[in-house]
Amino acid sequence: MSDEALHTKLRDALLEFVRTTQNRALDPFRDNMASCGEQWIEAPANPLPVARLLGQSWPDASPSARSLMTLFADNNSRLRWEQTYTQAEDSIGDDMVNGYGFVEIMGKWGPFVSDRVRSGVCVFGPRVNYPMHYHGAEEVYCLLSGKADFRLDDGHVERHEAGDMVYMRPLRHHGFRVLEESVVMFYIWQAGDLREKSTFVE
Repeated sequence: MSDEALHTKLRDALLEFVRTTQNRALDPFRDNMASCGEQWIEAPANPLPVARLLGQSWPDASPSARSLMTLFADNNSRLRWEQTYTQAEDSIGDDMVNGYGFVEIMGKWGPFVSDRVRSGVCVFGPRVNYPMHYHGAEEVYCLLSGKADFRLDDGHVERHEAGDMVYMRPLRHHGFRVLEESVVMFYIWQAGDLREKSTFVE
C-alpha cells in the first residue's frame, strides 16, 4: 500500500468515527471535519518509542475505538510521529518528554492539508503529567483508551475514561495527568493557528 493510500485509509477511519459517534462535544467540529480537503503531501515516517504503547491491549475500548487504534497500531512504523515540546524550552518533565507523541493526519502540515482542522491520534504513557496550558484553537479530546484526571482553570479536576469526550473552548487553561494505564486519544482542533505551540501556565 502506498503512503497516500495508507493516509487516506487513516483519514477515512477518523472521519467515520466522527460521523458515527453520537456525542454533543463533537457537534461543533463535524462540518469542518467533513470538508477537511483532499490535498495530500508526503509525510515521511518518524518513529518514536512511545508508539509501542499503541500495541498494548485495550480492555476498556469500545469496538469502534478498538478498530481505529488497531489501524494506527498496525501501521505505526510508517507514520510521522511528532512531539511539540522540549525540556530545554518548555515546562515538561522526563515523564512527558519520554512518554508522549502524536500522529497528525489532517492539518496545516499534512499529510492531508487543511486550514480548517487539525486532527490525529495522540498517545500518553502511564502517569504522564501534561502541565496546564492554553491555545487559541477550539479543541476536543476523544478518549479511546485509558483514564486521565483533567485539570481546568476553575480549579475542577474531572476524571475521564475511554468513551468520554472532553471539550475545550479557545484559550481555556487545561492539563491532565494519566493514571496507571496509557491513554490513547483522538483529537481535533479548529479555528486559530492550527500549529500554535501551547503556552504553559505552570
